[in-house]
Amino acid sequence: MFRIALAFMLAMLMLCAEEDEELKSAIQKCKVICDKCGFYVSQTGNYFDKLKALNENEDDYYTAMDDWVYYLYNTEEYLKVNGVNANFYASSVEKCPTLIFGDYSLEVSKIDSPFVFIIYQEGKMPHIIEDIVMSEYEINAYFNISKPKIPKINE
Repeated sequence: MFRIALAFMLAMLMLCAEEDEELKSAIQKCKVICDKCGFYVSQTGNYFDKLKALNENEDDYYTAMDDWVYYLYNTEEYLKVNGVNANFYASSVEKCPTLIFGDYSLEVSKIDSPFVFIIYQEGKMPHIIEDIVMSEYEINAYFNISKPKIPKINE
C-alpha cells in the first residue's frame, strides 16, 4: 500500500507541475530565466529503476524515496520563505540534458544523484545542492542569507 501511495504521489507532483505556468516561464528551451530561483530537475525513469535494483530490500528503497520527496519539499519551502522563487519540479533530464544559466551551462544529465536540486542567482554560477537533508546551509551561503526565516512545515 505504501509503495502505491508513494508512486501515486510522485506521479501527481510531476503531472501538476507540468501544468504550472510559472514553471514554464522559469525554463524555456533549456534556458533558465530567473533572477533568483531554486528548482528540482527529475532524473529518468531508468535511473530510478537502476536505483531500485541496487537495493536488496524493496521497502528500504521506498522509504528512501519518501524521505527524498520530504526533503525536496522542505528545501522548496525554505527557499520560498527566504524570498527565493522556488518550484518543486521544473524540468527533466530527458527534456533538458544541459541547462543554460546566462553565461553558464550545466550538464544535468551527467549528475549521478536521484535528486538534482539547483539554486541560481543571475550573474552567479548555478549551484547543485549537495546535501538535500541540510540544504539550508548551502542556500544561506549561496544567496548570502544572514538572517534566515524558518518555514512552518506540517509533518
